[in-house]
Amino acid sequence: MYRVLLLTALLDTAGICGPGAVQQQLQTPPAPAEATWTDGRSCAAAGFDDCEGRRGEELALHPFPPADASDPYVGARYEFDAEGRYLYARREVIMAVRHALHGTNEVFPFDAPLGILDASQADGMTPGTDAGDPRHPASSHSQGGNIDLAYFQTSPDNRSRIVCGDGSVHEDGYCSDEAATLHTVDLRREAYFLAMLADFDDGNRLRVIGVDKVLAPPLAEELDRLAADGLITEKLRDRTKGRLASGDGWPYHHHHVHVSFHWWAAGGS
Repeated sequence: MYRVLLLTALLDTAGICGPGAVQQQLQTPPAPAEATWTDGRSCAAAGFDDCEGRRGEELALHPFPPADASDPYVGARYEFDAEGRYLYARREVIMAVRHALHGTNEVFPFDAPLGILDASQADGMTPGTDAGDPRHPASSHSQGGNIDLAYFQTSPDNRSRIVCGDGSVHEDGYCSDEAATLHTVDLRREAYFLAMLADFDDGNRLRVIGVDKVLAPPLAEELDRLAADGLITEKLRDRTKGRLASGDGWPYHHHHVHVSFHWWAAGGS
């Protein structure tokens, strides 16, 4: 298992899910993150006691480890498109993203890093709360259980951007119908990546994957093709399709994918 020193990177770009909102403060202070990182297909199976972002009654989030070309697991195949102070997440979330990157590169090798956007603040609150202006709807990025990721693209890089290819802008919130044929998403690689997210811990912790409403159907069709080609099982295909969410309640995901793990039980926040 690969271990890498955890550092907090500070960059000045960020993806925005939508309008800000006020949310309830956590009741417990953040616990310090551990100094090493361990990869794997299941956080619980690795024996960690903080997979869900808590250690006992204390918050236990981790800064997403910066990419490292010497990392034999994922190498330098991701880059931060958000400030380091907004890249704190549960151990299980970070492990799932790195597992998906590793698995995708094994089958569909890539060198252009994938953009990693907002997760949570170190205190478990939605990014921007520290500045009095949350950058996402209430609770959508709290508890360290949510993270935004760029789409894999047919363009030269995989950084965060609107991928409709139809001239849509941020304020539009969604791709237009024309994006069904004009989009710049690398469907095969993206669909496989989403399947690898659903493969982590057999999907037991993954709650939902939010994508643009115009991109959801071609992604679902590509999952069917991956299964038909024997690259994923039908069970994994069905699980991944079952986690896809899109529609009028999912604006601004023409820019990035939103990955959400299960919420804490009542009384945990």
